Amino acid sequence: MGRKRTLERYKNIFYLACSIGLMLFASGCQYNYYPQFTFETVEGKKGRAHLVKAEEKIQKQDFKGAMIENRKAYEYFQPELKQEAIFQKALIYAHPENPAKDFEKALLCFDLIDQDHENSVLTCNAPLVLSILKQAIRMEAVAENKTHGLETVHGRLARKQKENQILKKEKAQQEELIKKLERQIRQLKKIDLDSIKDTGDVQHE
Repeated sequence: MGRKRTLERYKNIFYLACSIGLMLFASGCQYNYYPQFTFETVEGKKGRAHLVKAEEKIQKQDFKGAMIENRKAYEYFQPELKQEAIFQKALIYAHPENPAKDFEKALLCFDLIDQDHENSVLTCNAPLVLSILKQAIRMEAVAENKTHGLETVHGRLARKQKENQILKKEKAQQEELIKKLERQIRQLKKIDLDSIKDTGDVQHE
């Protein structure tokens, strides 16, 4: 019971952290990460358009489509802006509702973000959110490993119980066979005794 509550707590923390990250992303805060770059280039505008489309698809839980739009945004952005696409990609990988979520890839994306650069994507409260997200992802990974471990243990116990049931059944069959043989032996002994008695009676006559 305690393990179950622990796994549920990890899951709640993870959902909360991802929700905060997605709210910050949806607020448009990330589009001001580079004040000296204003998306005025054709490539920048196209990149931003795909980034917005990706966000819309995230809201609709179309994560596959969101990843496609994210890749297009990354291709259009100049090097200084690519971290925005990487940040969004990390959130897609880490999204709680994404059936293809991958915590390791999310962490790799987060690690690619330059936190120390003066034009870093991590402005506003993003550094705190990033820290929470990374910790939550690690906790979720630990929780999943524990769950897998419990499933493995339960699987072993189930196999052991099945083996015990088979052994009990075989033992019961053996005991029944022994009882049957004992009955046959008693019947044979009775037949022999009756035969000896009949032979003695005949000789006596």
